[in-house]
Amino acid sequence: MGGCHDTLCPLQRSSDPKLHALVDGLATENAKGELSRKLIALASRRIFWTRNYYKRVELKRPAIEIDYSWNKYLDTVADWSADLITNSNAMTEYYASSDKPAQFDHIHGEFRALEGGLIKLRTTEEQLRGISTPTEEQKKTLADLTLRVKNCIDNVNVDVFIFALNRREDNSTNSASPQANSCDLSEE
Repeated sequence: MGGCHDTLCPLQRSSDPKLHALVDGLATENAKGELSRKLIALASRRIFWTRNYYKRVELKRPAIEIDYSWNKYLDTVADWSADLITNSNAMTEYYASSDKPAQFDHIHGEFRALEGGLIKLRTTEEQLRGISTPTEEQKKTLADLTLRVKNCIDNVNVDVFIFALNRREDNSTNSASPQANSCDLSEE
């Protein structure tokens, strides 16, 4: 019953080194493309649920809706983190002669910095749920945290877009500009 069900099967049986190199090159390019698409999808989901969460907070949606968005966001963090080391190593292997590994590391760093601000936003939002009439100062704190999270995730979105387009990192927020540190929401 044997037979060859793989379109590359005749190529794999060839003893021609040039053909093997071509097949290996195609396989590597395919793996690189799959990795990039996977990372962009993971980052895009994380960006979407971050925005969804802070927007529901901003709109003062019911707690059940806010909790739903928060839990979906946490799922995206788990998905991103599950293969982080493998993905980082693959970036280094597949893109050794480009700045893509540095772009990936920068995006990961932005996500990590954003996490502190999101936790502060979540904590503040949960505390205000139990208060029937929040003070103006409490409302301002919530609004400020929301704006900072929004600005940070907008920066991450730009960097993911540049990563997806294979642009150089000097076009991203990965520089000495004031934007570069705007995702550090852990202090204050």
